[in-house]
Amino acid sequence: MFIGKYRLAMFLLAILMSFSILYANEGDNEIILAEYDGGEITKKELLEKVKSIPAMYQSRFQSPEGKIDLLDQMCVEELFYLEAISMGLADDKEVNVRISNQIEAVLSKDMRQEILTDKINFTQKEKQNYFVNNMDKFKDKPFQEAEGQIERMMKPEKEKLIIDAFVQDAVTEFKIVNNEELINSFNFENIEQIDSNKEGYLFTSNIPELNLSINEFITLFKDHPKFSKVPIKDKEEFLNFIEKTKESKILSYKAKETGLDKKEGKKEYFDQIHRTMLLRTAYNRLVIEEIDLSDEAIKKHYDENIKTFSSKAIRKIQQYVFDNEKAAKKILKKAKKVKKDSTKTADLIKEFCTDSKNNGMLANIYQNGIIPNIGKDETYSNMVWSTKPNKFSKIFKNSKDEYVFFRILEDIVAEPKPFDDVKVSIKRDKQKNESKKLFESLKNEFKEKYHVKQYPDKLIIKLTAKEYFTKAEEAQKKRRFRDAIYYYEQVMKFYKNDKDDYKALFMKGFILSEELKEKEEAIQIFDEIVEKYPVGELHESATYMKNELLGKNKTFENLENEDQKE
Repeated sequence: MFIGKYRLAMFLLAILMSFSILYANEGDNEIILAEYDGGEITKKELLEKVKSIPAMYQSRFQSPEGKIDLLDQMCVEELFYLEAISMGLADDKEVNVRISNQIEAVLSKDMRQEILTDKINFTQKEKQNYFVNNMDKFKDKPFQEAEGQIERMMKPEKEKLIIDAFVQDAVTEFKIVNNEELINSFNFENIEQIDSNKEGYLFTSNIPELNLSINEFITLFKDHPKFSKVPIKDKEEFLNFIEKTKESKILSYKAKETGLDKKEGKKEYFDQIHRTMLLRTAYNRLVIEEIDLSDEAIKKHYDENIKTFSSKAIRKIQQYVFDNEKAAKKILKKAKKVKKDSTKTADLIKEFCTDSKNNGMLANIYQNGIIPNIGKDETYSNMVWSTKPNKFSKIFKNSKDEYVFFRILEDIVAEPKPFDDVKVSIKRDKQKNESKKLFESLKNEFKEKYHVKQYPDKLIIKLTAKEYFTKAEEAQKKRRFRDAIYYYEQVMKFYKNDKDDYKALFMKGFILSEELKEKEEAIQIFDEIVEKYPVGELHESATYMKNELLGKNKTFENLENEDQKE
């Protein structure tokens, strides 16, 4: 019987491997991975996105799962961009001021590099003079050893001199003048309260592009990382900010004059700044600004979750442990009489208790259902926290089936931290948690609104059916039967053509039957083949394998047994 079965198996395997197999078409990079109202995302775009990610993070997005995750992120970005457009942010005055300011900062930096290129050099005399005037900075090093350090320390000063001279020439050329009357009208101790609707310019020029309006100043001021954390407090700091802004505007304008804004890649970079600003503004307005972070909301959260902001309650007990209830009752009476005498209490525990370690002391008991030296014991824990301080508990059974009573020796009550101490962390956590929930909600809403369709299966790297069959055959030869089943399952997943998946299903059943001895699943598979493919080329073989597993085949062994019965 077994010889016949294996001959059949090898015959079937040979047939399966010789069948003509349809090759999978993986498609080119223009394959569409996602569609939505107004656009689509192709495989090429996704791969380009992966390349744009810093090298140290790219590996995260190399796997099929990583690419699927990135595809979803790209979809969400497109949806928020569409929503930003629908909100009119492309024409929003404040948004466009921010975009202009960012582009100005980029061009200002480019112009600075252009000005300083090949201009930072020092004569020996300059370096020696600097060394003599700043000897305390070099820790007794001779000039020769300190020369490199001298150049590094002199460089920022020289750069500043060169840039300052360039800017001053431009101030003269463009007739840039501060509006002293307007500047002096501001309250420098409360500069963030300037009315954005107020008319006027903080400085003017014969080039309108270089003028600084009050509205533009306010936007710059809000976005500046330094002054968002450390506010301007006096006129000197305010004027310093104005001069830095003036410098940036001049360098940016000069960059355009010299064509730095037309260099290769700049247009794409500026387009990305525009897009990013719209996305950031949409996110802020739809998510961040929707979260109530007022003092009243933070205090309400604090009050409703006071336990979260409290220290942990802790108790210390002295336990008495016995192997029977009668002994426990007897000693409980004695323990109550001598509770004020620690020596007599210790003697009682040592003489009568089955566990006298540390005189029965158990410290650091929290309201978490755990008892030191025992572990999880909800009954014991509940008893500890329901017994009054300095009182004895009732006799009860612990999780070890021992009879126990105890006395509360120490009770540290949970104390809430002062609101002012946790206010900042509550605000941060509230914003983080609520923004995450709101963002997820908006993602789902926009996917429905813009009719998103994603095709993550197209990102899964798949072999041809023939390659899967070959790998399965190789795995079988090495007796790696689970691997072989995996490859057959991939055929069944990707090639549902009633040909490749049909053969793969049969081979999975065969391995389960003959190699892994998983009879029940194998019967189900062969039964499925018989029912689903009544005229298939493997119908007869599947029927044979099914009957063999069910013991219905008329093998020589069965015939011999029947003859003996007769």
